[in-house]
Amino acid sequence: ATELVAASRLAAGALFGERWTADRRSRLLHCGIDLAPFADAVLSDPRPALGIDRGDFVIGHVGRFDTPKNHAFLLEVASEVLRVRPRTRLLLVGGGPLLPTVIARLEELGLMDRTTLAGIRPDVANLMAAMDVFVFPSVWEGLPLTLLEAQAAGLPCVISDVITDEAVILPHLTRRLSLRDAPRAWADAVLDAGRVPRCPAEARARVEQSSFSISHCLDALYELYTA
Repeated sequence: ATELVAASRLAAGALFGERWTADRRSRLLHCGIDLAPFADAVLSDPRPALGIDRGDFVIGHVGRFDTPKNHAFLLEVASEVLRVRPRTRLLLVGGGPLLPTVIARLEELGLMDRTTLAGIRPDVANLMAAMDVFVFPSVWEGLPLTLLEAQAAGLPCVISDVITDEAVILPHLTRRLSLRDAPRAWADAVLDAGRVPRCPAEARARVEQSSFSISHCLDALYELYTA
């Protein structure tokens, strides 16, 4: 190969070996996200269409209903938050094989009437505008694009510490916790995150300046093929 290209540091290590940084052929080319929908999302309030009251405290998650995303733990955290803030609502976006299991657990915890299951949707930026905090307790990840999108939306994020630092563009919006911590500790972090002032325009601008904006990625890809 004349060029070695990977979408993240973890991917580069897996593809090209631990010493990939010493190989001059190696480079990173992140998967860029289109930020235009996040600018449009601030123009309207999506909550009424979702059946969510404007005064609700909304915990959001976007991801496939499958083992790595750790929905079971997320539900425990939401249950603890609900004990403190009764007007909490859980907004879950996505589909997958564990959806029936998640629904059954929601019913067991008495969370079904406080949960909105949005399904698989193309308008993630719009749905994130309805959230107050993005919670992402994954068991493992490569480089999760939904976490990048949550930061682009200006959302405070509470995430598991197994997620690579590479995905954290806005450290002031991100709190990392161990999955060994109790759901109550996560709930406290979520409640604290809900007090962080939102500034979507500033957050979006910071992501635009990063290597994860689609414009920068296109420039890098063009340079790769024309150099």
